[in-house]
Amino acid sequence: MKPIFSILTIIVIIIAASLLFYRSNQKDFENSTALLDRGRYHMERKEYREAIRYFERSIENKNEMIEAYKGLGWVYLNLHEFREAIRVYRELLDIDPGNNIAHNNIGFAFRMTNEPDSAVTAYEFALEWIPHDLSVLSRLGELYYNLGQYHRAAEISAQCHELEPQLIPCRQVLSKSYFIIGENYLQKGYIDSVDVIHELLLNIDSQKAKELLKLKNQQ
Repeated sequence: MKPIFSILTIIVIIIAASLLFYRSNQKDFENSTALLDRGRYHMERKEYREAIRYFERSIENKNEMIEAYKGLGWVYLNLHEFREAIRVYRELLDIDPGNNIAHNNIGFAFRMTNEPDSAVTAYEFALEWIPHDLSVLSRLGELYYNLGQYHRAAEISAQCHELEPQLIPCRQVLSKSYFIIGENYLQKGYIDSVDVIHELLLNIDSQKAKELLKLKNQQ
């Protein structure tokens, strides 16, 4: 009895199936790219609800997911829907744990919802993945300063200042933190510690250093 399919026929069927599979995947990829581009188009025109629709569809297609998540998160930030932005950026971190945009914007969103403790937690977590990110260091130092945690503010801002001495926000927070720490040491009578802080201030803010020295001499 002759076989139903010859070897040649089987080969032809396999090739045809492979071509069909390739074309299907290629079409899905092109569709996903088009969705992402469309989302960006509406985002640039500030047509945010339309942008959300296209970014979400791009994510569903599981192509260009990182870029789609970044776009979707940015849209929610612009809409001031900060909880949604946090959710989106956390999902982005699930697939790209070191994404600096996601880490920075989660902290930013918590700041905008007036949740400084949550923002601190987010930025501290970010430092585990992106320890040299200047934006994270700068914002975290500022948060600690505003929360009255001056030693931690100085520690974080010193790291930032060491990485980029010309970054003014870090230098300012560092200077103010050192000055308050120096004042506290003066009140407690820790004169040797005041001298250490004075030396540190001399390297970053000579005016603050003079003010601290003046307070010391008035004791």
